[in-house]
Amino acid sequence: MPRSSRRAKSKKRKAAKPKGSPQSRLELPQSRKVLSLAIKFCLGTLAVIGSAVGIYSYVSPRVTVGSSALLEPTKPFSAYFAITNNGNFSVHHVRYRCVILNAQDDVNTRIIVAPYGAEPIDLRIPDINPSETSSVLCPFPFAFDHPVIIADVIIYVRYKPDWIPWYQEKPFRFAVAKNSNGQLTWLPRAVSEN
Repeated sequence: MPRSSRRAKSKKRKAAKPKGSPQSRLELPQSRKVLSLAIKFCLGTLAVIGSAVGIYSYVSPRVTVGSSALLEPTKPFSAYFAITNNGNFSVHHVRYRCVILNAQDDVNTRIIVAPYGAEPIDLRIPDINPSETSSVLCPFPFAFDHPVIIADVIIYVRYKPDWIPWYQEKPFRFAVAKNSNGQLTWLPRAVSEN
């Protein structure tokens, strides 16, 4: 037998590993490799999405409006509303407008207002820093002759966050209700409520 053919056969024997060798046990079938890659891809994608959500929740503006003042029964719109920045960054060029959805006293006198509402001309809030509050009035000079029984208002707050080049506007709805002492106060409502 020629020497070259003996070398080729010995190389083939060396290349052919027995079935129980450690290297063949470590090799994964093709389907398991694909599954492993798919799991790694999914975990990586979830990590990227989780990081993006975490960053967004940290930098996103959180502006709220509230009112804890007791109301004069004939002048519900004389109470102050508090615009608060609960976010981690300042908001700029803050403006607001009030839209009365419904207002009625106990003898059925009603206020009818344009759907756009009223915006104060003389009040501009340049900045509200994190954890700061600005107290504002709805610019309605109306007063009722009798106590109010129904009042429903939406306050639209418009502002520009630090890191976004455009303005955002968010609605906050309130309705008049009696507290446990029988005094009128503004309570928050969902904007979609009927």
